[in-house]
Amino acid sequence: MIAIMCPKILPTRGVLFLFALALGPAARADDCAQALRRFLAPMPNPAFRPVDAAWIADQLAKVPTSPGPLSDLSDALPESYRALGRLPTHADAGARRAAIAQVPIADLMTAPGHRILRKPAQIAALKGVIQRENGANFAHDPVLLNVITAGDGKILSVDIWNAHHRLVAYIEAGGYSKIGDIPARNLRILVNGMPEHGHKWGHMIPAAGVDLPGLRGQYRVADAGEDPGTIVLDGARSNFELGSRLTLGHLARVMRERRGPRIGIFFGTFDPVHEGHIDVARRAADEFGLHEVVLVANANPAHKPNATSLEHRTRMLALRVGKDDKLNAYVGDSGAWVDGFGKDVFFKHMEQIYGTRELFEIYGGDSYEKLFNLGQIRPREVKYVVFKRDMQSASTVVPPELQSSVLMSDAEFPARSSTQVRNALRVGLPIAPDLMDPDLVRYIREHRLYGAGR
Repeated sequence: MIAIMCPKILPTRGVLFLFALALGPAARADDCAQALRRFLAPMPNPAFRPVDAAWIADQLAKVPTSPGPLSDLSDALPESYRALGRLPTHADAGARRAAIAQVPIADLMTAPGHRILRKPAQIAALKGVIQRENGANFAHDPVLLNVITAGDGKILSVDIWNAHHRLVAYIEAGGYSKIGDIPARNLRILVNGMPEHGHKWGHMIPAAGVDLPGLRGQYRVADAGEDPGTIVLDGARSNFELGSRLTLGHLARVMRERRGPRIGIFFGTFDPVHEGHIDVARRAADEFGLHEVVLVANANPAHKPNATSLEHRTRMLALRVGKDDKLNAYVGDSGAWVDGFGKDVFFKHMEQIYGTRELFEIYGGDSYEKLFNLGQIRPREVKYVVFKRDMQSASTVVPPELQSSVLMSDAEFPARSSTQVRNALRVGLPIAPDLMDPDLVRYIREHRLYGAGR
């Protein structure tokens, strides 16, 4: 019983776990802690429809700018899987390893949320350890592979659940071409989420890399001890079904050869979007060398509870950015990530869409100043791009600890606001093209928004 095998866990959990988990008599407390995190909470399991491979690009109004494809598969798994035999769900460790020993490491299916890796320096470090230490010893934290089988036991795919950096390092180290080349101590193999004994494991994956709105009600949020923005899904679901179309071999090439674009993120209510917003986005792209700026409508703006529906606001954004090569618009449900997990997870979501770690968040001076005065501007990977018009002098001076995170612009823009546009529409005044694009004015009148057309 886990209560007997892992007594150190009980005080921290404050509850007695009485289900059986055959980890063996030598199980350590950290082994059991990992087991508990993965297995205890029941998983929702409604009827599941495989995620369309195009879902991630469909989050944007236009095809995202990219120096090369991030995925190498479309509607079919790697050819090497066709030759694989059958594997019973409760096969022992030796039988599991033998069943997939000939699968090329490069053909393993990556987990959603791994279109790029966030810590590329780890790959070189792990490669060195693997080469020096004859495959190294990672028995304390083995690679988890999940074999997905059909009802008759036919192997359909072999999925990665963790340690993507480490597996890429095996490819780069040379001499490790098949799963059977990796030391057995460094692997643990599941079948449809099932270990050799005990209960099914849940699959922990980054919320940033999955279709959260499409999976609503089918996952739970991971415990506080895991990385923020981690969700848990039924371990019987394959990475392919969850939307991954990327093999490990292609991921290794992406990390070796591809340099991601510089992408700006511009949050706002955009109720409605006007030419002042567009001028700021364009200037940010030009001044700071951004390949593309994405305008993101806040799904549920707390300070504007009566905002126009997200659907209309994103449609207007899509209509306007379609006329500018350097602008794009997020047309998915931004609230699924921002409201559910926080802005940092949304940034990781954008990293997955674009395959980049170079993001820049665009701020107007007043918004930045409020956060600065509240002490909420902090050093981070995502840079702040600030247009400092009308800011007080104290907040325009970037302190030393923020020098690498904050970029200031002196650009000047005419005063324009969404309130100005709404008021003019409400009373039937003409809207000048330098205030709002004429096609947006027509859209607003056709849909009778802001009291227009009544």
